[in-house]
Amino acid sequence: MTQSTTNSGPQNGGARSEGDLIVAELRDAADCLRNAAGLIAKRLESTSNGAVPGHSPPSGPEDRVTTRQLGAIHAIGRKLGLDRAALSAWLRENSETSDPASLSRQEASEVIDALDQRLRES
Repeated sequence: MTQSTTNSGPQNGGARSEGDLIVAELRDAADCLRNAAGLIAKRLESTSNGAVPGHSPPSGPEDRVTTRQLGAIHAIGRKLGLDRAALSAWLRENSETSDPASLSRQEASEVIDALDQRLRES
């Protein structure tokens, strides 16, 4: 990418350079991310201790999702073409959390079954 060395920026009444446009787009994207982060923080603050409403985390280590289950959830998600954000969105729609690490073993098993079913249907 080459940039013009002339002084044709908006301050001189000329067109904006490609670099100026990219910088403006990045600033807009950063503003959107800051706004989204603020909304998420407010939502978490409005719940007790940041927990997801209606979801109780596993009670003990023996009830927590295993690393093999987490691996299976992510592997099946990848086979379905889901990146982490899309997998989190799918979890939010189909379980009481968007974070696979906060699932119980039973919940993780149900999620794996549901993802597996979706994979077979695709």
